[in-house]
Amino acid sequence: MAAAMRIRRQVAAPGRGQSPRSPQDLPAGARLIELPRRCLLTYDPSDCDPGLLALIGQVPEELWGGRLALALLAHRAAGPSSPFAPYIAQLPRGFPGVPMFFSREALEAIDYPPVVEQVKKRCRWLHRFSTDALAPLAGTAADPFGGVRVDINSLGWGLAAVTSRAFRVRGPSQPASLLPLIDMANHSFEPNAEVLPAEDGGVAMVAKRQLRVCEWPWWPSGRWGQWAGVT
Repeated sequence: MAAAMRIRRQVAAPGRGQSPRSPQDLPAGARLIELPRRCLLTYDPSDCDPGLLALIGQVPEELWGGRLALALLAHRAAGPSSPFAPYIAQLPRGFPGVPMFFSREALEAIDYPPVVEQVKKRCRWLHRFSTDALAPLAGTAADPFGGVRVDINSLGWGLAAVTSRAFRVRGPSQPASLLPLIDMANHSFEPNAEVLPAEDGGVAMVAKRQLRVCEWPWWPSGRWGQWAGVT
């Protein structure tokens, strides 16, 4: 995994947490972060755990974020043995600002019925899937989470985690992916970086213009349709 950036905790920049930062002046077109395909957190039907693949197959295509959430939860359940353990440790522990976790009163206060209905639909799916699909798996040979309990709260966390991070890097007909390091960068309506396909199925964050030393990269939601819906 190649990277021309350094990860720094944000102090002067808007937002909180950590974000990539340029360690030196970099020209337009410079590859700031490059991820080979093996560094994309996704699921591949050709080598995915059969139990996980069967579970993913029960999620409707329209909820493709739910499919990726299950893959994320499988890696989280694997703990330190997962190659994505350091990345998962950097994800937020909670998402209180996501409408899916609003109280009934706060949700009804959203003055846009289509959004309210979309959130309710996702909440109904979370309840139904956790009850009908996840609960019966616990302790069985088909459990893809190795005995780690995955309930409605875990599934809700996974779904929220991929909401602002997932990309369809291989097109709308292929599984979505999470992009470690790249998704730590901030968003802007005037981006100075973009995410583009790289060799052999990987992706790269590329500078759209010259970046000065210590400059933060900012990027748009992405050409692959990052899941921008409210959940």
